[in-house]
Amino acid sequence: MQLQWSFDSQPPAILFNSRIVVVLEEGASLKLVDQHASADAIHHALNLVTQIKVGKDATLQHARVQMDSVDK
Repeated sequence: MQLQWSFDSQPPAILFNSRIVVVLEEGASLKLVDQHASADAIHHALNLVTQIKVGKDATLQHARVQMDSVDK
């Protein structure tokens, strides 16, 4: 599963709050990619919380990728 968060220059400054809850039951498996991208050189703040509960014999692979624009 891939979660993608994208930001642009509208509005010019932003505070983004997010809570992700993942619950894997017994024996379940999940590959999760959490991707954050900024198209412009904008000022923003992220307040991210990830809450994970993994049941018996369950497996989780989680990667967070951040691709912010570079000021020129």
